[in-house]
Amino acid sequence: MDIPRPSDYHSAEDFLNDARFRRWARGEAPEDAARWQQWLDDHPDKAGLYQQAVATLLVIGGSEESAATNEEPGTEGSFIMSRHTASSFWTWTRWAMAAVLLLAVSFWFLPKNEKAAVPQTHAKPGQAQEAAWHFVKNIKNAPQLINLPDGSSVLLSKGSSLRYPVRMTGAKREVRLNGEGFFEVVKNPEQPFVVYAGTVVTRVLGTSFRVRSFAGQRYAEVAVKTGKVSVTTAAGGGDNNKLALTLLPDQQIRLSLDENEPLTTLPAPVPVTAALPIQRALFDFHFTPISEAFGVLEDSYGVTVHYDRQKMRHCTLTASLKDEPFLEKIRLICLATETTFRMDGGHVYIDGPGCP
Repeated sequence: MDIPRPSDYHSAEDFLNDARFRRWARGEAPEDAARWQQWLDDHPDKAGLYQQAVATLLVIGGSEESAATNEEPGTEGSFIMSRHTASSFWTWTRWAMAAVLLLAVSFWFLPKNEKAAVPQTHAKPGQAQEAAWHFVKNIKNAPQLINLPDGSSVLLSKGSSLRYPVRMTGAKREVRLNGEGFFEVVKNPEQPFVVYAGTVVTRVLGTSFRVRSFAGQRYAEVAVKTGKVSVTTAAGGGDNNKLALTLLPDQQIRLSLDENEPLTTLPAPVPVTAALPIQRALFDFHFTPISEAFGVLEDSYGVTVHYDRQKMRHCTLTASLKDEPFLEKIRLICLATETTFRMDGGHVYIDGPGCP
């Protein structure tokens, strides 16, 4: 497929009139994921129109190749934004668009238009740009939010460090962790997400989980909040002798890293115990004032959300945002409230007319 030029799209209708776009938005062309992601990365000014078109298509359906999702109403991921006054048809439509858009996150990759803010970029001489890696170390006394290039998010604990590619365009998305991090991964079955932490390897398609593996410590831990992950580590026989285990929600495993206590088997999973605050956060809202919803995000991710409290004082939120990465949560709330956002370090700025 040839990705069209940005000049081909001046409105959401231009996207909707393109049969190639309609097939991709309905999840009928997963092989085009990398191409559309590249297009959005190259033309971030078109991302708003792109998202409006996706939401509209999923609400009203298409023409000859219309296809519905198989998500049942009321399941995890349902999302409705309620406003104090809701008399206009357009306002109702925007809420419906947000609802369907969040349901669709489970079935297709939602591209992003926000770049993660990171302090350093490291690339070896002669290395191609796409093979360059970012390096971040949290020297703060509080967890630090890292937004990855694919839209996934990591809450990095104090004293921990993370390396990740400038562009996640390969067969799998790989990151390297030293320390502790809580991951919320964008769902993309075509591109698994892999966390390397010493000898422990954690593989997922899209979920939320915590990995703890500090260099020099005797134990590593992996704990799952939502979804499931595969944990692999070297047994006593070395790298050619691997041990593997699947963890389900609310399960964790503790692994010995002591060379004097080589693993021969993996211990059985146990219920999650020492959870980080974000692991305990449910992100379930029921007619919650928007100020309280933003407060939950601030407390969970260590960010500051700036918005006009007077304009948005009547906004309430009913949503289940259990394992969506941080940028997904903010983007979907903004879509429903007809607002926009931008990030600057640990600050999120919301702009829009608010709720009458």
